[in-house]
Amino acid sequence: MPHEPTVEILFKKLHPDARIPKLAYPGDACVDLFPVPDLDKDVDKHWFPFDAVVPANRFQIRIEPGETRIIHLGFATAIPEGWEATIRTRSSQGFRNDVRLHPGTIDAGYRNEWSVKVFNLGKAPYYVDTDVAVAQCAIRRVPNVIFTEVDKLPESERGMKGFGSSDRS
Repeated sequence: MPHEPTVEILFKKLHPDARIPKLAYPGDACVDLFPVPDLDKDVDKHWFPFDAVVPANRFQIRIEPGETRIIHLGFATAIPEGWEATIRTRSSQGFRNDVRLHPGTIDAGYRNEWSVKVFNLGKAPYYVDTDVAVAQCAIRRVPNVIFTEVDKLPESERGMKGFGSSDRS
């Protein structure tokens, strides 16, 4: 199977602790995205054990049960035209915690800071650690699309069957 061409994405740090997205393992489909503290809001949110040796630039951002937080990633990018970045929840977040991420798209023309919206659906506080990836991102081609208005659509096997129809006879 042929590989996609290498895509260069320009990266600009907006926060001194921002990390360049990278693959955890060769061949992975997504790069990991790491949070940075919002220095206006998170400066007092250090919830490490008292005996822990914590680097000065490491923070934990507390998200209470039922709370939603915007988590800053501290960088902006220039994605080439014809490509997009899709932000997703990491698999481990869904399995280990009741935490979800609002999926998002970063379009080629977007030049502002990347951020993610995290929902804590659990019963206990959730801690976003600036040393642990908070999300993942896939870089994908964006086809040129044209919508054509018609009076009638071609027939298909599924037809008008809606939600849940694929597992019913």
